[in-house]
Amino acid sequence: MPNLWQHIASNFWQYATGTLALVLVICVVALAMQMRAKDKDEVLRRNRQLEGQLAKRKKEIVSLVGINQKLRDENQRLRDQNTGIPPDTEGDRTGSPEGKPNSQGNERGTENQTPITRGRASEKEGFRSQNRGQNPLTKGETEINSQGNENPTSRDQLTEQDKETQAQITRAQDQTAELLNQNERLRDEKEKLRSENQMLLDENKALREQLHKLTETDLTAVIVEPPIVDPEPDGDPRPALPQRISNDNSPQVRLVAMSKNNQASIAFNKKQYNKAIDLFQDAVKSEPKSALIHYNLGCTYLAMREKAKAIECLREAVALDPKFKEAHYNLALAWSRRGYRQEAIDAAQKALKIDENYQPALQLLDVIE
Repeated sequence: MPNLWQHIASNFWQYATGTLALVLVICVVALAMQMRAKDKDEVLRRNRQLEGQLAKRKKEIVSLVGINQKLRDENQRLRDQNTGIPPDTEGDRTGSPEGKPNSQGNERGTENQTPITRGRASEKEGFRSQNRGQNPLTKGETEINSQGNENPTSRDQLTEQDKETQAQITRAQDQTAELLNQNERLRDEKEKLRSENQMLLDENKALREQLHKLTETDLTAVIVEPPIVDPEPDGDPRPALPQRISNDNSPQVRLVAMSKNNQASIAFNKKQYNKAIDLFQDAVKSEPKSALIHYNLGCTYLAMREKAKAIECLREAVALDPKFKEAHYNLALAWSRRGYRQEAIDAAQKALKIDENYQPALQLLDVIE
């Protein structure tokens, strides 16, 4: 035992130096691992922040795409309503997607994108420069290597952990760079959609102003007294008269068909039946599913005593609108004038099923029976 203490006492400084070296290596390893974890957490936090910004911009782009689609649909509807407008009116349209203002808008969009692009490039370059800075892990590794070869197992383990952590940081940096690039592309797309949105708004405003002017011009020009038709020479009951179209009784009819129909009503009132036929036929081409226009065309043929054509048009009208009592009545009158007694009775009774007190149909049945 005394020899052991003597041996320890004689080699005390060697043992103390080795112990301190081992403790120093352990402290350096712990410090290096802590710094690696901190660096990794910082990169991951940056990635989560970029992902949040990316999701926010995606939502904004989806919203802008929905707004643009609604504007395109509304502009298409306005163009459809303006179909058939005279050439001098069509020439007043402004805000066309192919016009000069749009090119100016694109130039403004390019100018606005320049500072944004510079800012993103500066932000991205700063982040990459920060990542390319001196890595504290390298310092720790250098200090460990300077301690000598006292603990090769710990040094090898530290080297493997350092490589793995460095690979994770590299992957995170690559992911960050990809997110920045994607963020930049989304910003460019967002600016482009905003520019297109403004262009569609301008076009929408121009189309609405043009439609408002056309509505005022066409509808005020056709406010006339109801047409008056003389009774037939043979004493038959009077036919029901053509009807004008307005937003109250046919709000779904397009403006061009409404205008043609009401102009034809004016011609009918003036007994210009050929002109009325042409205008009613143009209105039918624009709105082939309008029972009212087919009925007006049949009334005109009935006034011209072209009973076969009147029956064809009136049958189309009642097929489109089975509750159109005036169309059933005029159809019964047309059948009666052609000598088809039973068909006339059936048509008149259909009118009375809709309105049992409809006097024209009751009078027609009295005449037929």
